[in-house]
Amino acid sequence: MFDFLERMRRQRCMPSHEDQTLIDSMACVSGDAALRDAVIVKCIDPGLARDTFDLIASDSSQRAALVHDQVVRVLDQASYNVRDVMDREFHQDVPAAFDAYAALIDHESERVGAYGVAAYLSWLQGDDDDTLKAHCDRVLALDPDFKLVSKVVGPAHARGNDPAWQLEARGLGDAVSLGGSGAMDYPSASSRDSRGRGQAL
Repeated sequence: MFDFLERMRRQRCMPSHEDQTLIDSMACVSGDAALRDAVIVKCIDPGLARDTFDLIASDSSQRAALVHDQVVRVLDQASYNVRDVMDREFHQDVPAAFDAYAALIDHESERVGAYGVAAYLSWLQGDDDDTLKAHCDRVLALDPDFKLVSKVVGPAHARGNDPAWQLEARGLGDAVSLGGSGAMDYPSASSRDSRGRGQAL
């Protein structure tokens, strides 16, 4: 997955069944919360080094802190405009790319992780409501209890608790303290997914 994200920084990637190794990796995101965290962090901080990516993806003891620091920066720092960062660093819309590759996964149940990444990034980069809803609907159709969407993105967006750069752009920079809401919404790193790996997101 790290190599795929680096490739998107160099060129536009066109989804193809010929890229089976990548498709298999996309499927793994559904059952591996640590890998999902690493992918999200790499997307919002494209310069993330491979060793740090691997620390997160391997579910190391440093994972929760590394993920938390990046997510809080996006939520709380109005100067960190994720859309500008991702537009500048990647050659295509990243959520749309994850959707397109997820659709190539044979088993529908294994698409939910990549769809979840797309929904979370769509929210962080401030997509319009229709686009964000489409991303979220794809996730919830497969897993209505998918925490990243059902417990984080959906409720936060419904309350207007969007990332700080979006609030500032709307002239609402002082309306909501995302630090507080983010701390409450952030799933505990000590919770476990179905395979027993700790979930930070």
